[in-house]
Amino acid sequence: MEHTLVDKSIALRDDDHVEITVLDPDQRDEMQRDRERLLRSHREFSAQVPSQHGLKRPFPFESSSVQKNVGAKRLRKDAGTRGRPETQGTVPKSPLDVLTDDLLMEIFSHLPQLPSILTIRQVCQRWKTLSCNPRLWRALSFEGHEHVTSSNVKALCRSMSTFPMLKTLSLAKVHGVGDEEVRNIPRTCAASLQDVDLSWCSGATDKSVVEFSRCPGLRELRLSHCRRVTRRSVRILAVRCPRLQVLDMNCISGVRDSLLKVIGQNCPFLRVLNIANARNVTDEGVTHMTRGCVRLEVLDLSWCLRISDYSVLRIAENLPHLRELGLSETRVTDIGMSELTRCCTRLQILHLARCVYITDTGVDSIISHCQKRLISLNLATCELVSDQFVERLIRECPKLKSLDVSKLPCREISGMLDQITNARDIEVYF
Repeated sequence: MEHTLVDKSIALRDDDHVEITVLDPDQRDEMQRDRERLLRSHREFSAQVPSQHGLKRPFPFESSSVQKNVGAKRLRKDAGTRGRPETQGTVPKSPLDVLTDDLLMEIFSHLPQLPSILTIRQVCQRWKTLSCNPRLWRALSFEGHEHVTSSNVKALCRSMSTFPMLKTLSLAKVHGVGDEEVRNIPRTCAASLQDVDLSWCSGATDKSVVEFSRCPGLRELRLSHCRRVTRRSVRILAVRCPRLQVLDMNCISGVRDSLLKVIGQNCPFLRVLNIANARNVTDEGVTHMTRGCVRLEVLDLSWCLRISDYSVLRIAENLPHLRELGLSETRVTDIGMSELTRCCTRLQILHLARCVYITDTGVDSIISHCQKRLISLNLATCELVSDQFVERLIRECPKLKSLDVSKLPCREISGMLDQITNARDIEVYF
């Protein structure tokens, strides 16, 4: 029996008619294959849209008028069929239409956060509604979208209204967003927010830091290279957020001993502290801080030019859990290094670049006390360290993965480097 095309008209209401075309099985299969090919092509095209090398990735919330009109037409077309039982002989739906909302949510939860979720919003009205579910917005990162602007962030906040489950926020290296937009985000999710990264963000100011200090569960805050943030707002943050565990203040303006004293008094759970380039910090401030922050595992004092062995001795005395320490371009000597390596029995990573008072004696202390756990050591420009002790480091520290001895003479060892590092997974920088 031959199958032919039949046109039928079903009246739903006086003003609502839908045209249904009955197809033979071969035609239906071919149409389904065409739809699947089209979907695959769309995904491949979306994945290939350039986002780097000078080409600006379009931000999905900035839809063109054409996209809006197409979406409106699609909604009008679907409006008359919503909720209608499938009529025998109609074109079969996409397999994804069979999935429940819970299953789709489970699938969406495995997508990369911002780009993919904003893309699925444009597929259909159902997916757009599901994309606003707070379960999908536990983390919000603008990584890879450095050209995001204030209007983009405003559109996102309007669309999402609030972020009741947001725990992690990253605006790192976003240069086009303003202070007002950054301040508005924590106002919608203060109760849940725990981890915030504002490194290099143009919208990070004292006012925005104060807003984030109102988050009672804040655990991590990174403010590296935020030129408009000063010690005043960080002081408020330290007092209001006693459960803070990670604080990065690299290159923050005006960090002084008084701020370190406040941190030591109010942040007993701190595990990571970076105050690199705080050139006004002295041994007194470090002493106050180490007495209160005894759980510290990572501490960076690099380029704090007024730090001496006195600070290192206090670190050795008060911070038994320390795993990583940055002392580059400080006044530490072999005396401090001997006490540090003897007392900090978990030390794995040391940054000592431009520590001009470190000699073979200091390196010998490192080998003697840290040889079984040392992973990374930076001795760049430590000109008093000889070839002999560089070779000893490589031979006697089996877990050492990275050794920087750049700008050291190392005349003899450079010729036998291949032999020394043979069968070793280690990077040596000359």
